[in-house]
Amino acid sequence: MNISELIRKEILEATKKVLPDYKDLNLAKVQLEHPADSKFGDYSCNIAMVLKQGNPHDLGIKIISEFNLSKKIFQYVSTIEIAGPGFINFFLNKKYLFSEVNLINKSKSEYGKILSKNKTRISLEHTDINPNKEPHIGHLRNACIGDSITRLLRFSGKGVKVQYYQNDAGVQVSSIVLAYKKEYIKRADYHSLLEWASAAYVDIERRAVSDTTVSAEKETIQKNISWQNNSDSDLAREITDNILREVLTIFNGLNISYDLIVRESDIVKNKLWEKTFELLKQKEAFYQVTNGDKAGCWVIKLPKAEDKVIVRSNGVVTYTGNDIAYHLWKFGALEDFLYKKIDWKIQKKDLYVTSVGDGEVKKEFIPADEVVNVIDISQTYPQEAVKEALKVIGYEKFSKNYFHVNYGFVYLSNKTAKSLGLSHDDTKPFVKISGRKGTVISITDFIKKLKGRLTEQHGEFDSVDDVVIGSLKFEMLKYNTYQDVVFDIDEALDQKGYSGPYIQYTAARALSIIRKSKVSESDLNINLGEIPSLGTLADELLKKLYLFEEITTRASLEFAPHYLCRYLFELSQSFNSYYNSGLIIGSESETEKLAIVNATALVIKNGLELLGINSPEKM
Repeated sequence: MNISELIRKEILEATKKVLPDYKDLNLAKVQLEHPADSKFGDYSCNIAMVLKQGNPHDLGIKIISEFNLSKKIFQYVSTIEIAGPGFINFFLNKKYLFSEVNLINKSKSEYGKILSKNKTRISLEHTDINPNKEPHIGHLRNACIGDSITRLLRFSGKGVKVQYYQNDAGVQVSSIVLAYKKEYIKRADYHSLLEWASAAYVDIERRAVSDTTVSAEKETIQKNISWQNNSDSDLAREITDNILREVLTIFNGLNISYDLIVRESDIVKNKLWEKTFELLKQKEAFYQVTNGDKAGCWVIKLPKAEDKVIVRSNGVVTYTGNDIAYHLWKFGALEDFLYKKIDWKIQKKDLYVTSVGDGEVKKEFIPADEVVNVIDISQTYPQEAVKEALKVIGYEKFSKNYFHVNYGFVYLSNKTAKSLGLSHDDTKPFVKISGRKGTVISITDFIKKLKGRLTEQHGEFDSVDDVVIGSLKFEMLKYNTYQDVVFDIDEALDQKGYSGPYIQYTAARALSIIRKSKVSESDLNINLGEIPSLGTLADELLKKLYLFEEITTRASLEFAPHYLCRYLFELSQSFNSYYNSGLIIGSESETEKLAIVNATALVIKNGLELLGINSPEKM
């Protein structure tokens, strides 16, 4: 329980004593915020005004009187004041702030982590790249967001299983299988199957438009893949597996891993839709239209929108229909798959894949208590449709625990596109990533360009790869997920700006001080009986450090890593101001100062880890 939760609990108890007859008084009514001006304290609460029980100012005074009687809250707080129309302001005491420094130095990587015996089971899906596309930086934003949310949720005591949906039976796959057979584009001319598939797909699609024979062959292959258990479906599995292995190898190099691959072909074989269709026909809200332009369609009656088509009149199941089936499986309402462990040697942790007919029973993947899908903002309506449909057909609990994390698109600044040799328009500030316009750059090539720019500026150094990947990930995460990102290489690598390298450098600087001091871990414990005064800048830094747990809790609850990015940046700014303000090694109160320095390095390292970024010891 972090400090804000402790204070909220104390406020609730004090208020209940003042208003014993007030009904519906709970923690939800106790809202705390950090005042913009520090003269109003470290926390401020407006409960005296929210409850509307007489004069708020007088009620606030009575609540404060209860604090003075119980005295429990003064373990953390030095002063409590009433301000304005009835705000209750809290000032944290120095003893608490220094005790938090001791706790950080003692707990190290465990600081702020929530341990839970009964973990909420979460199925989190991200990345999901079609096999006809080489991963580019737009895909990377999806993976970075999904990976960071996974880390934050696990840090907050949740049990998360990360899923990757493998398209091995979709329409794009039939094009790749045909291209593989025909080999109009030679595979030998490309460095990897993934690179070849991206080019071969564009070529075969172009041919299919102008050549009816190619188009007919493609349609035949698609039918064979949909029927499964034939040479075309087997070839589709082989090709897409090899492509996926290359994709996951790229992401493993970025320290992003997965627990389960869900194959589309297994969904077909396991007849998830057929089972769902029989289930839906028992629901009153699911019916077949008998007249009008939707005659013959099966639809779900939605209370606040037009009825949603689930099966078209020609028998084709819509995206929403298949997604309902898929999520009923995730929540455990449909029969589970069997599972096989994949030995691709691309990540340290075990990786499983769905299977039908052979494999082992695994209870760790479903049922999920919550489902989280990281999918771009253009898919918001389809995701909302599935969520609403689940509610209407009687699965209200599933709907409530179904979360879509949407995210905006990634653009390149015009300056960056120009430096990369990509097509650009000097009259526009940014460039949209588009294959047709020649503005797509793969993750692999982009990392090479970033590394080249960094070594051009600073030369080769041991942690160059950590800094490059850190700069890339931080840019993807520092904005609210629904915002678009305009990626600028110079800003991403700026060691003095709002960037990953600036924060990494701050942690390395702090560790350098600790190394130079030759202080032992046992000497980093502050004597709480003799609290020194270290000045305003030290106080500001102390008041940043204790917020770590509060920030990580909020970031995990709201699926919002950008809160953590902003916190780490502000913590780094505060530390650097403190560092530049005076002597640390050899100064009066050296022990206390070094303890704060070490705690800062630990908090930054822990925070970067939750963003999937390494914290180099030297830079």
